[in-house]
Amino acid sequence: MKKRDRQMALWMEQKREELKDITDGKERLAYFQKTVLPEMSELEQKEQRTWDENRADFSLHVLDRGFDRKDKITAIPRFLGDDCDYRDLDELVFSKDPADIHHLVTDRTLCYLLKQCTDRQKELLFYIDVHRVDGTEIAEAEGIPPRNVTSVHARTLDDIRTHILPVILLKFKLERDPKWQSIASERFIYTIYEERFFCATQGKNHLKYWEHSYFEGINFDLKPITEHFNAETKRKRIAIRKQKPKSDDENNG
Repeated sequence: MKKRDRQMALWMEQKREELKDITDGKERLAYFQKTVLPEMSELEQKEQRTWDENRADFSLHVLDRGFDRKDKITAIPRFLGDDCDYRDLDELVFSKDPADIHHLVTDRTLCYLLKQCTDRQKELLFYIDVHRVDGTEIAEAEGIPPRNVTSVHARTLDDIRTHILPVILLKFKLERDPKWQSIASERFIYTIYEERFFCATQGKNHLKYWEHSYFEGINFDLKPITEHFNAETKRKRIAIRKQKPKSDDENNG
């Protein structure tokens, strides 16, 4: 057992002993508020202080497993969550500031590219692509021609696609090259279906930039990923047809 797991086991045993004699609901709630939550906050701060060293005494995720709601002794009182209405979850999780749009994506490269966008570009991406506001509505609200909005938005998307293309191709090469497969797997480097779809359908439109940049001389060949995508799509269509129930005419035939 690792050191942090032993510490977690001892800590949970201590809380279990302390909670055994607390049967009143209000007392249990007060215990969690005055004891458990401050300790969890302290652990979180400690993990943040050691983040730069990429280590922590133990993971906070273990706390979720420790306080099992099915365990009558250590179950977290539900009253702790009464102040949070699930209907307002999007207000709590998603920022309403266009400047924070890079927090809404999980892909590291896309996050970086969004950070590099101007305030105006972030604003348009935030309202048009995240909240699905029509560009003409934004133009009307700002009193400007619609083309001023659509042109900036289109150029922004085009730039992002152009810069993300070589990253997708590199990931595809690493995940299929026997020399790098194990490392790519360990570091969660892989392409998703949408990325392969982009390369197969729009990739060739975004190669021109790389022919005249510091990537000159590097061959960004779209053929392997396009062939892989086409084969993958064909397999999916065949699988769908096999699952689709036959009509009465087909059965009779």
